[in-house]
Amino acid sequence: MLNLNCEVKILSIEMQNIKNVRYGKVDLDLNNDNILDAQVVGFYGQNGSGKTAVVEALSILKSLLNGHKLPGKNQRLIYEGEKKLSLEFEFMLQQDTNWFKAKYKVSLEYREDKMVVQMESVSTKEKSYRKMFHYENDERKPIELSRKPKQEDEILLKGMKLLSDQVEGSLFFVK
Repeated sequence: MLNLNCEVKILSIEMQNIKNVRYGKVDLDLNNDNILDAQVVGFYGQNGSGKTAVVEALSILKSLLNGHKLPGKNQRLIYEGEKKLSLEFEFMLQQDTNWFKAKYKVSLEYREDKMVVQMESVSTKEKSYRKMFHYENDERKPIELSRKPKQEDEILLKGMKLLSDQVEGSLFFVK
């Protein structure tokens, strides 16, 4: 899987049905030449414009990447009347001296009082984005990998799928 003990720069955040935001996109790659040099980003805007939704999206990402428990239903993060929220993050990742792009997509929903991952997908980009990992919380759909898994890996993936309801976060980034 990805070695995330490296430098990571978020290029964009796409949000759907989070807090008071039905759909929003924040593009942090405003100066393509210098994004790797950027150290501080500030958000400003009028009340109700989605600043808190961006902070919540980043908080959810941090929980998923670190294998921490997701927020509970009492935080009311899913847009009123909707069943799930979706987030998509585009990153620049540094591995040794090489930089490459990756996308992480996740859909979250409430089951009882806890938030669970309904779908997650990781893609990497060389010339175009290529799916590396795809999971849906549906027993009829297998976990997909970019390469065909060996037989022992398939057994492990089936076991992960069966245990997915016990994982309170990302299956891809689980420790």
